Amino acid sequence: SPGAKVGGAEMQIRHLATALARRPGWRAHVIVEDAGQPDREQIEGVTLWRLHQPPERGSAAGRAWRRLASGAGLWQLARRIGADVYVQFCAGVETGLTEHAAHAAGKRFVYMMASDLELTPPWSRGGGIAGRLFRRGLRRADLVITQQEEQWAGVRRVYGRESVMLPSVYPFPPQMPAAGEAVLWVGRCTRVKSPERFLELARALPRARCIMVALPTAEEPELFERIRR
Repeated sequence: SPGAKVGGAEMQIRHLATALARRPGWRAHVIVEDAGQPDREQIEGVTLWRLHQPPERGSAAGRAWRRLASGAGLWQLARRIGADVYVQFCAGVETGLTEHAAHAAGKRFVYMMASDLELTPPWSRGGGIAGRLFRRGLRRADLVITQQEEQWAGVRRVYGRESVMLPSVYPFPPQMPAAGEAVLWVGRCTRVKSPERFLELARALPRARCIMVALPTAEEPELFERIRR
């Protein structure tokens, strides 16, 4: 939807869904947020289902009710779609809800890890209902997918689960950029994004034009200042 935050996890879901939809005999469905679009539409061969969101409420009780109603809607919509395999990306209450919907229907559930932060609090312990549902869903998953060796080892250490390592991918463009064009890094300036690695790359390629668009965060302002200097 316009103004929605889109990052690597969303792009991975898009690439996975469209690739599956192109395979003969496969049907791909994705549950998406409520942006006022039709309840169901098809884009690039993928069926998109709108998850209806209750209206915003200002009070704490109202916000809790909205989260509860949204979670119940997600569970019901997942069951309604009736998939053979359910895939969920990123830590959240959705992990436990999707796992429960899949297994209640006698189907398989795959959890795909999106960030190293999922190995740390509040997800690894605490975190209220969302944290507990996340851990339950991950531990009961039929398959856990991690992106690199540190995550693979971390899931085993923190959650006692084996996983399959599948690096995050991005398709090559039809035509590769011509030599001499810039190398661009864009992202939030947080430790989990490892912005220092881009500086190392720039030093290793002294003749390349390297451009960095690093967005400061309220949580780690000192990192942004260090990278800027």
